[in-house]
Amino acid sequence: MFDYAVLSDSELQKLSAAGDRIAEETLVERYMRQVLCCARPLVLAGGDIEDLIQEGMFGLISAIRRYDPELGASFHTFAEHCIRMRLISAVRSASR
Repeated sequence: MFDYAVLSDSELQKLSAAGDRIAEETLVERYMRQVLCCARPLVLAGGDIEDLIQEGMFGLISAIRRYDPELGASFHTFAEHCIRMRLISAVRSASR
C-alpha cells in the first residue's frame, strides 16, 4: 500500500497509467485548484463556471492518461497546457 500523498506527480501518473485509480484520483485532487485557476478568467469570456470546471477536469484526466515523460515536459506543464486548451476549445464552441 502506497502513501499517495508523498509521491511526485510523475510517480502518480505512472501508477495511474498502470491502472491505479487511487493514484489518478490523487492527481485529480492535487490539480483541482489548477483547474479552477484556469477556468475562472474564462467566465467573463462567456462560459458558465460549472461547465468550464467540468471541461477543465476532462482536460486534466486527458493529461493524466496521455502524459509521456520522454517528451521532456514536466507533468505540471503538460497538465496545465491540456487544461487550458480544453477550456479554450469549450469557450470557442459555446460562442459559435
